[in-house]
Amino acid sequence: MTTTTPAAVSNHLEVLRARVAEIRERARKQFAHGASGGQTATMLSDGMRAFVVEQWLEALTIVPPAVAQKLERHSAIVAVGGTGRGELAPYSDIDIMFLHEPSVANEFKPVVNRCQHSLYDAQLELGHSVRTPKAAIAMALEDSTVATSLIEMQPLWGSTELVASLKRTFERKVVRAGRSAFFESSIANREEDVEKHGGAVQQLEPDIKCSRGGLRDLHLLRWIGFAWYSARHRLAAAERRVVGRGRSQADHRTGIPDEDSDGPAFRRWQSTGSTDSRRATPDRGRAGY
Repeated sequence: MTTTTPAAVSNHLEVLRARVAEIRERARKQFAHGASGGQTATMLSDGMRAFVVEQWLEALTIVPPAVAQKLERHSAIVAVGGTGRGELAPYSDIDIMFLHEPSVANEFKPVVNRCQHSLYDAQLELGHSVRTPKAAIAMALEDSTVATSLIEMQPLWGSTELVASLKRTFERKVVRAGRSAFFESSIANREEDVEKHGGAVQQLEPDIKCSRGGLRDLHLLRWIGFAWYSARHRLAAAERRVVGRGRSQADHRTGIPDEDSDGPAFRRWQSTGSTDSRRATPDRGRAGY
């Protein structure tokens, strides 16, 4: 029986934390050498997602190889939210969904626990869930914040078919079937954020993510666009046309049909929407670090 000594535990923690520090330092150097904030965020995201997979593969060693192979066929590690979107800042939460079929729940749980402990030991802020596809859809139908996080889902490890099936069901049952409700609840949640964090131009140090004119407004356009387009490549093209232009132009260019954009939350959003997003956007120095 192997005994873990305090020295071994300490060394393990140092290795994990050094690995995370290395990812952040590489991104910092890239930014210092002229990379844009977006490029830096992408590099950070790639590094952190790779680190999550490393810790998952290490956690899999606690089960027999046959069980590990079974889990690879019937479960998946999925990046969601900003982690799936590829827009991490140096100290962003790491948003992960541990997805599994009901048949492997007992084998899956101890590996998830082991992986979680390693990520916490690395001093990462972890936003995670452990769900079956059915539970993920049920939560998305109840909570629009879960739904918007699933828009960004990207598989990191495991069964790509399991993730692809979840995406298809999500688009059919959550986005297309409940489009108006999704639209209204996303805007209503955004209004709550603004009420809590205030407007970007009224504060000396606004919350660049959640204040009016911050990143969440861009995310809102993305989520609403996804609800209408249901295709990320068309949505990305729409974002490029929208960003930096007037709000009335943005409404036209995103292609939102007039008959579907006359709900009360949409009208409130139009009437209170910021036209000063360019002034509220942080400069290059603050955007990256």
